[in-house]
Amino acid sequence: MRCWFISDTHNHHESLQIPADIDIVVHCGDESESGNEWFNEPEAREFFDWYSKLSIPIKIFVPGN
Repeated sequence: MRCWFISDTHNHHESLQIPADIDIVVHCGDESESGNEWFNEPEAREFFDWYSKLSIPIKIFVPGN
């Protein structure tokens, strides 16, 4: 099983190099830039749209740090 652990992408997830043949991805928090919920909500939606479209069978997201 090949795992890919990422964190602290801070709204830069689109620039990540996605490894080949990954079975599980774990994002360990801090997907957005802002701590302000007004700005965080659209950034988080954009991240989760991207995350859900990854062709990795198992995805785990850990909120916060």
